[in-house]
Amino acid sequence: MYIGICDDDRKVRIKIKTILAGLRKQWETLEFLEYESGDELLHRIIEEPIPEILFMDVEMKGKNGIETAEILRAQNQDVTIIFVSSYQQYIFKSFYVKAFYFLVKPIDEEELLREFDRAMCEYRDSHIRYEFSYNGRKTKLQVKDIYYISGYYRQLTVFTEAKSYSFDGSLNEVQNDLSMYGFIRVHQGFIVNMRYIKEIGEKKIRLINNIEVDISVRKRGDVKRMYNTFLLGGVR
Repeated sequence: MYIGICDDDRKVRIKIKTILAGLRKQWETLEFLEYESGDELLHRIIEEPIPEILFMDVEMKGKNGIETAEILRAQNQDVTIIFVSSYQQYIFKSFYVKAFYFLVKPIDEEELLREFDRAMCEYRDSHIRYEFSYNGRKTKLQVKDIYYISGYYRQLTVFTEAKSYSFDGSLNEVQNDLSMYGFIRVHQGFIVNMRYIKEIGEKKIRLINNIEVDISVRKRGDVKRMYNTFLLGGVR
């Protein structure tokens, strides 16, 4: 995954890179791309990889960060932009180019790590796909689109808002694959995406589409604790 750092101050680029480099074990391999200006960034992405997440200064020689972001958006570049600047008057303008966050200099390491983690989780949730064989063909669904999965013996059914998919598989394997993405085993026969839970009752869990699934009595306490942690941002 490519992380871009666009700033005309070399010390700032080094600081951001040094802070984030320590996260390589937590996330997949991170590769850093450095740019001294918005003009350099726009020129290099013609032939080089485009960063998935971009830290960018605002006041730079040539095109400033806002102007650079406008061009990226006009090119339909779906890059997550985090502005890093001491010029707070640009905060409102950053909204118009769909900036993810505006980090005010001098850089606070804790804030930088928090927002990078949040950006990575959002990127992951919007790009990670669950793959399975459906009607003899490989099928991929975005993880965030799955509401819940039911299992009876070796027959699994994945439910989205609009459709369901049945195929052979193990619910235990699905649990192992999806637990890191906010899914929880609520019953021997059900795994639920916590982002779609509306209410946890004594015997049922109601989802935001008002579908109800069974919850095991012995799992109810753990499910409530994990769901509360999820709401506080501890699990994604």
